Amino acid sequence: MKNTIFLIPLLILSLSNCNSDKEHPKNEPYTTFKVDSIKTYPAEGIPKNRFMFSPLSEKNKIWTINTANIHELDLKTGEWIPLSKKYDKGFIRQVNESGIWKDSVLNEVFISLFHDCLLYFDLKKDTFFKYDIHPVTALINAKDKAIIGTANGLYFINKIDKTISQAPGFPLDFWVSSIDIVNNDSISLNEGKLYYKVDVSNFEKKEKKKKHSKDPFLKNLPRKSGASRYSKIPDKHANWYYCSNRLFFKDSINHFYEFNLLPNSYLRQLKLDQQFLYLLFRNKFVIINKQFAFANSKKFDLSSYQKEKIELSKINKSFNNISIDSFLMSYNAIKSDFSLVTDNTILESFEASARNYLLNLRDDKRLKDAEKAIDQNTFPKELEKYALLGLCMKYLQAYNLDKVEYYGNMLKENYPEFDFYNSKYVLNCCSKIKTSLDSLKNENLPKDEFLYKESLQIEKLIQCGWFGESYYDFTLLYKSYQNLLTKFPESLFADNVKFRLIETQSYGAEDEGYSSEQIKSYYQFIRTYPNSDLIPHARINIATMLNEYYGNIDKVIEMKEKAIEELDKINTKNLPDTNLVNLIDYTRAYILYEINERIFEIKAVTNQTEFKLDEDITFKVILKNKTNKSRLIELFAERSPFSTIVGPDKTFEFIQDSLYQDTSLKILNIAPNDSLIYRINLISDTRHWEGNKIGNYKFNKPGLYYLALISSGQKIRSKQIKFYINE
Repeated sequence: MKNTIFLIPLLILSLSNCNSDKEHPKNEPYTTFKVDSIKTYPAEGIPKNRFMFSPLSEKNKIWTINTANIHELDLKTGEWIPLSKKYDKGFIRQVNESGIWKDSVLNEVFISLFHDCLLYFDLKKDTFFKYDIHPVTALINAKDKAIIGTANGLYFINKIDKTISQAPGFPLDFWVSSIDIVNNDSISLNEGKLYYKVDVSNFEKKEKKKKHSKDPFLKNLPRKSGASRYSKIPDKHANWYYCSNRLFFKDSINHFYEFNLLPNSYLRQLKLDQQFLYLLFRNKFVIINKQFAFANSKKFDLSSYQKEKIELSKINKSFNNISIDSFLMSYNAIKSDFSLVTDNTILESFEASARNYLLNLRDDKRLKDAEKAIDQNTFPKELEKYALLGLCMKYLQAYNLDKVEYYGNMLKENYPEFDFYNSKYVLNCCSKIKTSLDSLKNENLPKDEFLYKESLQIEKLIQCGWFGESYYDFTLLYKSYQNLLTKFPESLFADNVKFRLIETQSYGAEDEGYSSEQIKSYYQFIRTYPNSDLIPHARINIATMLNEYYGNIDKVIEMKEKAIEELDKINTKNLPDTNLVNLIDYTRAYILYEINERIFEIKAVTNQTEFKLDEDITFKVILKNKTNKSRLIELFAERSPFSTIVGPDKTFEFIQDSLYQDTSLKILNIAPNDSLIYRINLISDTRHWEGNKIGNYKFNKPGLYYLALISSGQKIRSKQIKFYINE
């Protein structure tokens, strides 16, 4: 039957992959030995993210997964071994569990080494074979063949003669992420995005598993700030719940318990069978006997925890608008009441709210009251360091470096190990700036020079930290610069100050993606300071902003051409700074490239995506002027007008024409929205990108290839097109 693609709404059945059943634990344990309580395997330095039990039907083996350089752990010996040494070097790169498919009926396993190949394991014969295709992203399996989806279309594997062939007529630019069997002669790709007609009568059909919705119960569990979200693992007689540092279970009569004997490490993943829990931590792997876990767990009062959490939320909100005295009274009273809370996360959340209050001394009264409380030693010890830090932060933003030094020294003396909000670095940085400023005051500089150099130090101070959240808040710097310009408009430093103001102030992008107001400011700067050394920098910034314009294609080209004109106004011959000259040349070349990219489009098209090794490989090439004006372009004059880039390397030879070579150029005029049409044949007459040599390609083996075209001087380049060569 002919293979065809069709679009119809059909009931989808799927072939299951190797992922373990998440509904119920395995009947037989994954191990052949007993663990009475807890068994720990060190794993320091082993690459790991998640884990799975060895898909190769080997007991006592786990694999780290979803990470690079995955390892196998022998649970009997405790030995870790990299799979790159045991099987294939492709395991050095990341391998995901979703790229492993196990067929338990046929005793076969496929593993996608995403950047290298597809490994096929025959568990009956205890052998494996390497298929030279990647990246494999989906797979269904039958006795003698398999259908595989990739990032480059759909393929068939013949397991008898170990060959691969492209699915006829299937697009090579379609990324297949899933394959589902619809009926005996059709499959669905990517959950119905595409349907393909092919004989799958010999493939096993199973109903597609339902996706599990998130259990809202998980939100009710105690979670420390920074801990991972909870996951639920159903079991026969209990449901298990875990996050990065906690493990709970709920029994069949809804009693809730916590197992408190977890190692002090970050818990990444939990799996289970009928007898054991298997836990992967950041630096170890652990097996826990379930009966031991049941016997050593404590009942957790979830109802009381929820009530305390609600009460805490009300208390935290009350901190927003109260004085320091009221805050301290409330804090001491509440902490006493919370001495017997159900869970420590209640206290941790309460203390975090208290810290945030002290780190945001938002008004002068709260600031002065905090200083008074420090002087009178009325802050509890666990809060005093945060009050000192809050004072440092507030006075730094107010540019009172004497106060910052005073409270910073007190913080360093009383709490030498304390480092919060990067406080050690910021306070050390501020101390250096203050030393520089004090030295500056002793130099008896002219007032305008002092103000300028002070502003430079203020800019460094802002970059120390605590000025703004996601972005630096330069308000203090703007005030300093404006003060200099107001007092000394004729200063020798005025142009530097004005330029920096224009450069750092936020003007806001307009609908076209750039700020015309900022460009106007730069032009005003050029007129005001025509002899400034910063004129080239101003013109580069103008050109860069003009280049960012977007909208109508012809207007885009016009703005980019204006950007080039702006750069051409810079006399690079008189510039002593070679780095600046290089920047100008690079910016000009980049904008010219973008102009060509927007004016012209090269596209290679073909009526077929698969070829044979011994036939012509021909493409139609369309060169289009996308604008509403006639445009000139420079192409090679003789034979192929474009050079070609073919990949992957080492799968072909390029044979130069020994009798004829020509790289002369000609200029062509392309009418508005018009196209020139060419044909190239990779086998008989084309150019190679390296040296633009004329010749032909000789392909050595079947497989997936890609082609891109470039014009002379690499001014424009086509998008990559894929093609497949069969035997």
